[in-house]
Amino acid sequence: MRFHVGSYSRRSPWAAAPDGHGEGIALAELSEESGALELVEFRFDDNPAYIDTDPRAARLWTVTELETGGALHGYEVDADGTLGRRTGVDTGADAPCHVTADLVHDLAYVAHYQGARFSVLALDDGLPASLVEVHEMPGVVAGVDRRDARPRPHSSLVIGDHVLMADCGRDSLLLFRIHGRGADARLSLAAELALPERTGPRHLAAGRGGIVYVSNQNTPGISVIEVTVGADPALRVVQLVASPGLGRAAALTSEVAVHPTLPIVYLANRRDESLSVFDIVAEDGSLALRESVDVLGAWPRHFRVTPDGGFLLVANQNSDEVVSFAVDERGGLSWTGHRLGIPTPTMIRYW
Repeated sequence: MRFHVGSYSRRSPWAAAPDGHGEGIALAELSEESGALELVEFRFDDNPAYIDTDPRAARLWTVTELETGGALHGYEVDADGTLGRRTGVDTGADAPCHVTADLVHDLAYVAHYQGARFSVLALDDGLPASLVEVHEMPGVVAGVDRRDARPRPHSSLVIGDHVLMADCGRDSLLLFRIHGRGADARLSLAAELALPERTGPRHLAAGRGGIVYVSNQNTPGISVIEVTVGADPALRVVQLVASPGLGRAAALTSEVAVHPTLPIVYLANRRDESLSVFDIVAEDGSLALRESVDVLGAWPRHFRVTPDGGFLLVANQNSDEVVSFAVDERGGLSWTGHRLGIPTPTMIRYW
């Protein structure tokens, strides 16, 4: 199985990558028998720290996380994962850090952690075409005044005709309704939720039955959120669960993901250099911490479970490597004995 890896290709202190020295987007291969990893090639891009892909549409998207300005790049991709022609559009704010492509609505949603904006861009044949909207984050969220905090939009998740956005700076979740498609589209705020101060919602993972799992960057753990869409959209906290990791350092959480077939949620803990394994223990999506495992590297910025659930790859940014873990029948993790050197890796997507 082939996969792409994003990276920081220049020194990026504002993004906690002061020694960024990546080579752009890597294409690599995972053995689905042994977990062995092999590099195929690099394609240079400017700080392609976050990527999204759609193999059926033969497209890859990335944002250039630059301190000043920034763009959404879209690539045509061959069947074997090789990147082809590229197009790009400015995102309308500084330092874009996350992109979610939405081919149903011919849109891409881009968050700017340092730039404090959330942008909507039109796609044409799956490639960036134009900037549609740039949203500022509300200072008062569900009646709670958060204007003293700097907005830091970090990620988004499409849920039908809605898109959920996490504001890490103002500790809030915002649910937008999507109207129209492409260049004619617009977003309207449909529901909002103020999380406890210093929660720091970072990344979002869709569970079952309208449940979304949110990694809490500043108070390490997961927020379990019930999302209601339709005529009466709403956001509700089900649970806030802590992630102490291995207890080696105060964790700074990053990626969160749901196993594709098992009732398991995984969470990466930077600084503690660990991955926490949670069991889903109730119909409402509630979690119980089972264990934490060493990621065998430094600063696990991202990880991804394979589509069949058999392996999990971790992008250890500060030790310049992707590490391969096998996933057992209960969702437990064990190192396969394989790792792959990738300079400043930040993001993994399977092709």
